[in-house]
Amino acid sequence: MIYKADYVITMAGPPIKDGAVKIRGNRISEVRSISQMTIDNDEEVKVFKDTIIMPGLINAHCHLELGYARGLFPPGEAFSMWLARVEKSRKEQLDEDYENAIRLGIMESIHSGTTTLFDVGKTGLNIKIFPDETVRSFPVREFSGGETNLNYQQFDEQIAYISEGSSSFLFPDKCQPSVSIRSPYTCSETFFRHVLTRQNNLRVPFSFHLSEGQEEEGLYKTNSGQLHDFCERNFGTPPDFQGKNPVNYLLERKLIPQKTLLVHCNVLDVKSASRLAEKNVSIAHCPRSSDFFEHPEFPFELCYNNNINVCLGTESMACNEDLSLFEEMHMFRSKYPHVDCSEVLKLATVNGARALGMEDSLGKLLPGYLADFIGITIKHDPAFDMFDEIVCEEHEVAMAMIDGEEVLI
Repeated sequence: MIYKADYVITMAGPPIKDGAVKIRGNRISEVRSISQMTIDNDEEVKVFKDTIIMPGLINAHCHLELGYARGLFPPGEAFSMWLARVEKSRKEQLDEDYENAIRLGIMESIHSGTTTLFDVGKTGLNIKIFPDETVRSFPVREFSGGETNLNYQQFDEQIAYISEGSSSFLFPDKCQPSVSIRSPYTCSETFFRHVLTRQNNLRVPFSFHLSEGQEEEGLYKTNSGQLHDFCERNFGTPPDFQGKNPVNYLLERKLIPQKTLLVHCNVLDVKSASRLAEKNVSIAHCPRSSDFFEHPEFPFELCYNNNINVCLGTESMACNEDLSLFEEMHMFRSKYPHVDCSEVLKLATVNGARALGMEDSLGKLLPGYLADFIGITIKHDPAFDMFDEIVCEEHEVAMAMIDGEEVLI
């Protein structure tokens, strides 16, 4: 099958005018202009006018199960107050509510151009739902809480389910489940190590929230404050962080393994960034979520100068309007207008693939790569930069291909 458009963006070279992508099974076999492509006599060619074909977007951090909370909470509140509201709202939800939110979130993501989701949930329902869905997924069960037998039991049961499912082929290749913690201040160090040790046997990057905002920074430095009190009520007394900043505290205890996918990291200093770079970490930045909480400006230049891989996520509907990575790119560009739009697009494609350890098969349109791509409706004006049009202008997703299967057309 061949898919032809006005242009094809490979993210590995200049746009290809009158470009086409040929697929065989779930892989790309050829990418070039249609005039240079080998077309078999019986081969079907699907033509999309006023369309640009490009790699599918990669959402490196979201919480689909919180889809029920869209528009529920006001922006600008203290982060600890928002957390308290979310925990209270969770007690009013049934499994059916979470399941509906996850399924609707998958549909919305695909319709907005996302083909890969790194989705984090407290219920574990995402691990049961995603294997039957068309989207490429990394469903993660998030744990928090103190030193209780129930906490360890639930975690060990989840790991056993993932292991048994992997050996019995319950999980297709495009669905790779995992486990993690919410953040270091929501669990004991002993439980953190327990999760980390067991998670290392999985193929998925270890991921957790870190250095999200000033309240968290204050918690680490003073072991007090509203966030400390919230954690004490909901998860048990937070660890004593001895007045150190989050990154240095965790690195000293060897709790940030190589290639960890950290989330947010809005508060970083030069030393912390340098040490994280040595760990080859990635950081999932969620621009609209940071704006919602009025967090400190994300230190993109600091990360860029230290060669830290930055990718994009949408966080959750409890602090965002939708699941569109195009909107996240637009917000990012408004904050960093000096960053070229071709680099902004990398955050949601190439960099997302690298963060997930799939830089050799996702994020670009090249022979041998997985057939995950989208078509967006843009009548390109040669007087303007094509990447500017993609990042800064509105457009529709006309088609989506995931793992060689048409999921939107």
